[in-house]
Amino acid sequence: MSVVLSSTDLTLRPWEPGDTDALAALADDEELRRWTSHRVAGPQDAVRWIAAQEAGWESRKRLSFAILLTGRAVGHIVLKRSKGETCGELGYWTGASARGLGVASRAVELLTAWAFTPERERDSVV
Repeated sequence: MSVVLSSTDLTLRPWEPGDTDALAALADDEELRRWTSHRVAGPQDAVRWIAAQEAGWESRKRLSFAILLTGRAVGHIVLKRSKGETCGELGYWTGASARGLGVASRAVELLTAWAFTPERERDSVV
């Protein structure tokens, strides 16, 4: 399943193998490392990390998206199951170039609108 959510200049789409360099560059940020627990240390580690995100989509337990601003990856947002199967959790981070621009709040808005739309109506939202 490939879900792409978009607004004027913001797009959420699953991470792709071609995103490794962009992800590694985003992760090379001291402030980001300070607040996140999942580390990406270079392009080879980015390959592993993206594969883990793909596995999350396959299991439907972790739906993660690259946040693109005018076509360039600037962050990450994820909707995941927690506490068994009864609760969900949303997490996100943005790279230095996107901080303070409202990117994270807009990404949260896009993702939650999609997540709370009944499946039968999602085609009109995506």
